[in-house]
Amino acid sequence: MDYQQVVDAIHNASDIVTVLPETTTPIRLSNVDVNRITCLAGPVKDVIYSQEKGVLVQFAGNDAYLKFLSKQSGKNIQRVSIPTDVFIVCGNQTYSIIAVPSKIPAQTVRLVPGVGEKAKKNVELYGSMPFERKVVEIIKGLYQRDLPDSVTLTTSNRAIDAFSNLTMHHVFTATVEGEGIAVKEYVVTNTSKDKVELKEKMFLVPDIAKAPLAIAIDIPVLKPNASARIFIVESTHERGEL
Repeated sequence: MDYQQVVDAIHNASDIVTVLPETTTPIRLSNVDVNRITCLAGPVKDVIYSQEKGVLVQFAGNDAYLKFLSKQSGKNIQRVSIPTDVFIVCGNQTYSIIAVPSKIPAQTVRLVPGVGEKAKKNVELYGSMPFERKVVEIIKGLYQRDLPDSVTLTTSNRAIDAFSNLTMHHVFTATVEGEGIAVKEYVVTNTSKDKVELKEKMFLVPDIAKAPLAIAIDIPVLKPNASARIFIVESTHERGEL
């Protein structure tokens, strides 16, 4: 499975960036759409920024929403291009980001509490990556069995009884602490006498994927007795560790 195959296999995934407290993190944010900042440690208490730089931030509960304000002159739209410092107080901690306006889709930023060494290393490795690239790197590492020490790899041999023409086993889970995601690897085998086309929606069932973010399949069409590897990216923020 090469880089482009994985990219092509990821559908409808938002860009998600993770930020730790008491560190200054530059983040590319959309200067076209509204960006969401979510505090996982508690409600957002305050946001400090310079309105003079063309930024508007509103917050309620655990979420803050940041938008770069554009100016229109006739048919021309002038968008903000100058980075700005944003300080966010949530829970009992302060988060500092440098918001870099970019012509990209709306971004989601997760403010995570202070965490252990593994999580810190993962945030250093993956935290500033766009979500798609982050997922590609983790899936590639799991596919090649070449993951950083900070990613926790656990084995399994759980059979999934969900298909009449396929056998399916959960074999590995790569948990990326600090990033709120884990990747489960499954092996499926075609037990029928006909070819079987594997589609992502086939695996969107609770016994396989409870909080799916993306799915990648290395062999989309299986001949009889052939096997494929399925990689399912899941969120661990909603329900704790997998």
